[in-house]
Amino acid sequence: MHSTHRLLSTILVVVSSLSAQSEKLPLRVLFIGEAGHEARTEDFVAFLATRFAVVQAVTHATVPSDVQTSADVVLLDWNQGEKTQLPPPSCPLGLRAQWKTPTVLLGSAGLFVACIWKVNGGSG
Repeated sequence: MHSTHRLLSTILVVVSSLSAQSEKLPLRVLFIGEAGHEARTEDFVAFLATRFAVVQAVTHATVPSDVQTSADVVLLDWNQGEKTQLPPPSCPLGLRAQWKTPTVLLGSAGLFVACIWKVNGGSG
């Protein structure tokens, strides 16, 4: 009997931890995608919406001015396509000195942001 209780307790702990992991994290996530890549944006938003309490998507051209107070985390997606000027003239996130929000850079965003903000990683 003792080993049965131990096994049952272990199973309950595992099931409990799995169900806790399936709950959404209480974060507001902003996905900044590119106009013309709506399918990619929709896929990211669908994925993120299963994991975070609030998910919003905008394009580079429509980043809200209050982004740093309205989002806990920003995901910046930036494709290195034919229409992209290299290096891009400006960053959708604004000036480096004013950016404080935790950010995940997707696609070529790391290279582009590094070039514009003049941080290591812009070449090499």
